[in-house]
Amino acid sequence: MQQTHPPISASAHFEHWLDNRDRPGARQREQLTHAAAKPYRYIWTAWVQWLTSPRVLPSGDTTPPLASCWTQALPGHVMRYLDQGVEAAASARRGKTAPISEITRRRYWRVLQMIYAHAVNQHIIEINPVMAAADATPPPQEDSEGLVLLGARWRAVALAIPRGTSRWDLRDRAILNVLMDVGLTMGELAELRLDQVGYHMVRIPVHVVGSRGAQNRVVMLSSDASIELRRWIDERLRIELHPATDPGLVFVTNQGRPMSGRTLFSQVSTTVARGLREGGFALPLHIGPQVLRNSRIVMWLNEGIPVEEVCRRAGIKDYRSLRGLRRHINPGVFPVTVPRQRRDLEQDVN
Repeated sequence: MQQTHPPISASAHFEHWLDNRDRPGARQREQLTHAAAKPYRYIWTAWVQWLTSPRVLPSGDTTPPLASCWTQALPGHVMRYLDQGVEAAASARRGKTAPISEITRRRYWRVLQMIYAHAVNQHIIEINPVMAAADATPPPQEDSEGLVLLGARWRAVALAIPRGTSRWDLRDRAILNVLMDVGLTMGELAELRLDQVGYHMVRIPVHVVGSRGAQNRVVMLSSDASIELRRWIDERLRIELHPATDPGLVFVTNQGRPMSGRTLFSQVSTTVARGLREGGFALPLHIGPQVLRNSRIVMWLNEGIPVEEVCRRAGIKDYRSLRGLRRHINPGVFPVTVPRQRRDLEQDVN
């Protein structure tokens, strides 16, 4: 790839792209907060590291060797990277690949395409290697039908919730019941504290705290979910925590450490996958906690609960955050739940 201008560092170019993207009025894009920019920065940093790191390729592999600089990326590099994703260091040394989901693949494609397009616009490079790849079209989006589990699929997941009496069965059962009952996010589950959980005998109120105003709310657990959460908390208070662990956390690992989002994702995904397999259903590409949260939101709406109340329960600002779920929502409830926003939803569909 011929450079038309002395290259700047990969990190400096990323920040310049971010500043340009965030410039008020620039293509009417919303400004990215520091937190919102983190996934973009991670993808770009991981790509540059992969691109410029030595790796062993399988016999006969025609992927170009490592590049000395991010500006030297070739279409072959892009195609290989999108096929295998971010490799662990050990796997990279052995030349192994790690296939990624279409959702992740599309996300990587989009980020790389935008940042390299900015390099072309800045006359740093002549050709965008992402668009010059053999398949220059973005990877297909996953059918959103796979992002919501309703009816028999929802019941199949519920049947897969651990039924044992061990300490960790109690924990996992509480996590799944709370998630499926009130649709908390992974972050909210991981950060839930003992002092946020009430002590009512029948239905437990949970005070959810978040960084945004809409996330601060009180949700009421059903009697079943309340019982499971109370059983776990009673057991949790008997666990010896790691010295560095916040003693106020509700959910901890079997080493007495905080449960990270990754740990929660793995635990929930395992249950969802087992339930769907045992129920005879195909696995969607994404089976993490967000699928159960989406499903609960859709069920609330289809039950006729006003959209304002659904947004409050879910901790989201307004109905616009529900647009991605509209295919799953019964059109018959729109006049009831979104009387004045129906036109907006219909225009968004078109």
